[in-house]
Amino acid sequence: MLRPGLLAMALAALAAPAFAQGYKAPRTPLGQPDLQGTWSNATITPLTRPAKFGDRLVLTPQEAAALEQANRDQVARARRAQHRALAVGIGGSGDHRRGRGLP
Repeated sequence: MLRPGLLAMALAALAAPAFAQGYKAPRTPLGQPDLQGTWSNATITPLTRPAKFGDRLVLTPQEAAALEQANRDQVARARRAQHRALAVGIGGSGDHRRGRGLP
């Protein structure tokens, strides 16, 4: 006897190609892809691949760890700079949402 959840998943998998066939990506009035929507830059993945990585598809674990550490260092420097600015009364971007200072 099949479980109802397994049956539902099987039916959904069979129906998915039928839905995809009728889909057309949204376009602007000029015919370009419509990229409107919610975008975030909350990632360390760049929009363009740095030339130093060449044509390789995957980073080594050591390279990935080095990039992550460099990002953590950059964030820490930015936070220290904002702490110093807040201490002397400059700036305060986001201060009103978190109370005084940074988390």
